[in-house]
Amino acid sequence: MSEKRRDNKGRVLKTGESQRKDGLYQFRYTDWTGKRQTIYASDLSVLREKEEDILKRKFRGKIRTISTSDTVADLVDRHVSLKRRLSRGGQRQYQYMKNLINKHQIAKMKISDVKTSTAKQFITELYDDGLGSETIKRAAGFLRGAFQLAVEDELLFMNPFSINCRALIPDTKNKRQALSPEDQRRWFEFLSGDRIYSRYYDINLVLLFTGIRVSELCGLTIRDVDLKNGYINIDHQLIKYGTDPLSICHPKSKSGVRKIPLYKEVVPVFEKLIEQAQHNRSGVEIDGYKDFIFFSSTGRPYSNIDIDKIFQRAQAKFNKLYPDSPIKVTPHVLRHTYSTNNARWGMEITSLSYLMGHASNSITLDVYTHTADFDQSMKEVRRLDRDVIDSDVLPTPVMV
Repeated sequence: MSEKRRDNKGRVLKTGESQRKDGLYQFRYTDWTGKRQTIYASDLSVLREKEEDILKRKFRGKIRTISTSDTVADLVDRHVSLKRRLSRGGQRQYQYMKNLINKHQIAKMKISDVKTSTAKQFITELYDDGLGSETIKRAAGFLRGAFQLAVEDELLFMNPFSINCRALIPDTKNKRQALSPEDQRRWFEFLSGDRIYSRYYDINLVLLFTGIRVSELCGLTIRDVDLKNGYINIDHQLIKYGTDPLSICHPKSKSGVRKIPLYKEVVPVFEKLIEQAQHNRSGVEIDGYKDFIFFSSTGRPYSNIDIDKIFQRAQAKFNKLYPDSPIKVTPHVLRHTYSTNNARWGMEITSLSYLMGHASNSITLDVYTHTADFDQSMKEVRRLDRDVIDSDVLPTPVMV
């Protein structure tokens, strides 16, 4: 029987424990990933307190997964590996962020060397590289989530990316511009009279009067339209990424699943589109979905890329015809115009936020309804003055 290992005071050491020649105690163990780890203490009782904490963590499944010698690139890889149920779009976004970070010096730094000042410098470098404020905020948020792993593993006391990007860089986000009522009229007059682009009149009208995203429009099937009750059901999208085949994606959040009531202007359009789709019946099925309403002359459903190209060509022709009064029209501009129109017509913000599929009212207010001006405000005050305010609630004037 081998003799038990002892320290310089004659105390028996447990398996994994040892004492170095300089008197420092150490304990070596293997974490759940198979990587060898070592902890140190100047006193045996302190070391054993650390050992007990490790055993508790191991029992709860929280043994450290990150080493202080890991780089930021290692940390990012670990962060991404823990994500589940990512859509293709989500996967591409995470890969984009990984590539963006790996181009910078911060990727090679040890996580223990990253301070708040390092994070601020990284953000300002991205701005100096010409990236937009929204992309920079997403990158900072991505790293904030990654560094949270190190904080939870108690390798860092605080998250260096818990900082306010807005205080460091100017907001470069372009405000989306809605089409004015006059430009809406001009655009649809152009479409209806053009030999080529008149065939896309219905697509434009549906986008304008439903406010759905172009990928949601592409994914619409016959069963998604309820003309009897006057609404369309949105619970999926048809997406094409680059050279990848068409695929069905589901909304990122619950707010993306919604029913859009139909304005009377588009009811006959959907009646015609459904009749055409019933005659088409090409048999095309994508991820279990078939009978798509919007399809090309070949019978294949349109993709978001197809429709974006159609809009680009139609806009170029319009602006060539009217160079003195050009306009910008995209599927998203029509979505924005739908929101702005509804706001102008007096729709309350909660309903508008629901129809847009936003997670909160603040998104709708911040992004879509910023077009009010003095004239619009004056009309609204006069309308409320005439139709809403009850003079009986006002105090009786005091004559002096």
